[in-house]
Amino acid sequence: AIKGPVINSFSPAAGVIGAAVTISGDNFVGVREVRFNGVSATFTVTAPSTQLRVTVPTGALSGTIKVVTDGGSVVSATSFTVLVPAVISGFTPTKGPVGTVVKVTGQNFTGATAVMVSGVTAKFTVVSDTEISVTVPAGCARLGKIRVTTPAGTTTSAASFTLTTS
Repeated sequence: AIKGPVINSFSPAAGVIGAAVTISGDNFVGVREVRFNGVSATFTVTAPSTQLRVTVPTGALSGTIKVVTDGGSVVSATSFTVLVPAVISGFTPTKGPVGTVVKVTGQNFTGATAVMVSGVTAKFTVVSDTEISVTVPAGCARLGKIRVTTPAGTTTSAASFTLTTS
């Protein structure tokens, strides 16, 4: 009889849609399907019966990983976290001098690690998942985009901030 699969670990523990994840375990023989919280993913067996390389599928949400083989199925003991990139929908005011506090609105700001105004690193506070408060830093260009970096990557505003002299 074919033994059921076993998931020992997966790495990384979090990633964006399209990221590669390595699942290590045992009895990965006749793998039929790998699912991220119910969404089918593409995969390749990278080490006979012990390792799979999987791509986080479009539409996946954070949750467990399931491997289905000829010998049965197994669900990971821990959840994989799908990282969703931030989206900047707008900001106010759109112009001002150095030191102006700008309210940036959008989505997925929780965990932001950096904010730049015109390519210059700015002081910021994550007010909520949908709002960041940014202080315009010295050294900015007269006109420039606002960029927010989170664990899921960097996003850039569509509009530019205009630096004024006073």
